[in-house]
Amino acid sequence: MQFGIHSLVWVGDWSPKNRDFAMARTREQGWDHLEVVIFDPATLEADATRRAAERVGLPLVAGMTLNPDADLSSPDPEIARRGEQLVADAIVAARDLGSPILGGMTYSALHRYQRPAGREVFARAVEAYGRLAERAEAAGIRLGIEPVNRYESSFVNTLGQAVEIIEAVGSKSLFVQMDTYHMNIEETNVASAVAAAAPHLGYAHIGESNRGRLGAGNFDFPGFFRALKAAGYDGRLTLESFSPAIVGEEIAGVLALWRQPWEDVKENARHALAFLRQQAAAVH
Repeated sequence: MQFGIHSLVWVGDWSPKNRDFAMARTREQGWDHLEVVIFDPATLEADATRRAAERVGLPLVAGMTLNPDADLSSPDPEIARRGEQLVADAIVAARDLGSPILGGMTYSALHRYQRPAGREVFARAVEAYGRLAERAEAAGIRLGIEPVNRYESSFVNTLGQAVEIIEAVGSKSLFVQMDTYHMNIEETNVASAVAAAAPHLGYAHIGESNRGRLGAGNFDFPGFFRALKAAGYDGRLTLESFSPAIVGEEIAGVLALWRQPWEDVKENARHALAFLRQQAAAVH
């Protein structure tokens, strides 16, 4: 398995100084890759980021989320169109970063929705993902669908819902992205969900039930790693463990980070890498 770390573990923005800091810390600790989150493809400076990563020999992976004004799951056709365009632009940015994938919430914004998404949203999303899958294939990358909890999306909350979209589209350029933090909330049985989605799994975020130190919450990591082995998944796993002191007030508010989960970012990341390696070794 390849173990990576999310850029927001280290820094709250992607200025050249913070970019270089995050890359240096990631390489120093021995992580296999760094996930770069794409908030705005137009301001990412993907080429400069790729060159900086190449200088330190660090592979990059791209992630994203949509926003309320560009939301593929919106019942408003114009907002949904802008959401599709934002994903299309992020696909180009991911390619320019040198990432083999674009993961994350490629279908909706990360905020509290007040109504469930109707079947018309599903139908429109399938059409949009059909076009986006073609764009991803042309760019030489794969496009992910990351289910998140009910408080952050009303559209895709479980691995099974992501599978439903992918099988309706019928493209191998799409994959299901797991996230243990969200799975802990939404899946009836994590191992069964992983097994059912096995043919489509392509990436994973690793977060504790309280978004804090791995092993200090209630998520069953031994069971999860056994499920990965049974499913034949041996790909990328990326740590997500955020602190309001690092990500800043705006992102902390979106993620509902009301408490400080840990004090020392370097020690927390170092512990996480050792923890993940230990979990993987126990089942291989």
